[in-house]
Amino acid sequence: MATAPLMTTKGQVTIHKAARERAGLRPGQPVSVTARDDGVVELRALTPEENEAERVRRFKAGLAWVLANPIFDGDADEYIALIEEPLEDFERVPGFDPYS
Repeated sequence: MATAPLMTTKGQVTIHKAARERAGLRPGQPVSVTARDDGVVELRALTPEENEAERVRRFKAGLAWVLANPIFDGDADEYIALIEEPLEDFERVPGFDPYS
């Protein structure tokens, strides 16, 4: 019997290779994580359509946040130009969480 994976202090868990293969999970693939009321956590690969919908949701949330906060003085066109930069640039913006 395989040992149970442990959660790291960063909240990361390694999924055993057999489970990844059975679920069709690949490195870098977007996933959905759902915590149920009974304590079970479900993880599944997003479909391409779900992945695109999530990207649009994150874009809209980011646009709303940036335009509502005083650290950004530009208009929507300037923001769109800004977001074409790598995601790491956003991680330097205090208080912005693209995953919320």
